[in-house]
Amino acid sequence: MMSHMPDSVYRVAEDFEREFEGGEAIATELLINAVRLGDLLMNLIDSFVRTRGLPSASSLQVMEVLRGEFKVSGQGLSPSVIAARSLISRPALTGVMDTLERRGLLRRKPEPTDRRRHYVEMTEAGRALMDEL
Repeated sequence: MMSHMPDSVYRVAEDFEREFEGGEAIATELLINAVRLGDLLMNLIDSFVRTRGLPSASSLQVMEVLRGEFKVSGQGLSPSVIAARSLISRPALTGVMDTLERRGLLRRKPEPTDRRRHYVEMTEAGRALMDEL
């Protein structure tokens, strides 16, 4: 996994603070390197989960939210709660859930009290995969 590491820390040019009045070289370097590290970590997580049966890091977030709720209540959650807990937008969440449902890892069920709404729960296969991860 070390092959994914960047070759070096990013540094701004020596004249950065002269060229960008009010800019601070160290703050800029810190921000750029933090973003690079975040990108690297997301790529590593994506690679890890893909080799283990999940399509993306976002799908891992969704499954972990569902797994946590199942452990607490034994039930699923509404998509809006999943979106809020996983910090994924509703439109993006729909795509993630569509993929996970096609793979048999979660299912959507009509809410018993309001059939216009639904809740989402992991399948047995989804729970087994998350236990393995």
